[in-house]
Amino acid sequence: ALVVILIILTTVVLISNHKERGTFEELVLNKYLNKAQAKEFNTIKIEVFSHNQNDTSRRSKDVDKIDKFLSKFNKLKLIEYNKELPKVDTDHYFISLMNDNTYECIHIFIESDRHIRVITSTLITTENKRNKIIETKYVKTHKIYKIINGDIDYSFLNDLCNSIRVK
Repeated sequence: ALVVILIILTTVVLISNHKERGTFEELVLNKYLNKAQAKEFNTIKIEVFSHNQNDTSRRSKDVDKIDKFLSKFNKLKLIEYNKELPKVDTDHYFISLMNDNTYECIHIFIESDRHIRVITSTLITTENKRNKIIETKYVKTHKIYKIINGDIDYSFLNDLCNSIRVK
């Protein structure tokens, strides 16, 4: 009986401490695309909340800018992070990849040089055949990741943001 209890406790501890690890593409993008109705993004929005300057918000429908962002972020190696985030006194970046037709999106909050918060919103459609009703709802996920292969490239983000014309 004691052995069974120890095995159960060990299993519970291992499962509760399991953290997903992989690239941004594996952990965020592919999981999102597997659930989303829309399989592409048609808008990128970059917002910078600065301590020293005016806040910046830029939006673009340029697919090349979306691809440029994804090609850079897809290489980030991440591990799920379940602790309190460190307090930092830097500019904050908020990047949204959206599909304006379905309103599905990935929001990426740059919390620090090595931490990102990711919130996804995907559209789920279910059909109630008996009542002849189609129900739609948005399902959100929320995860925090630690970057384990370097830091956020702020100059890349600033260059990308500045390359988007203000309308």
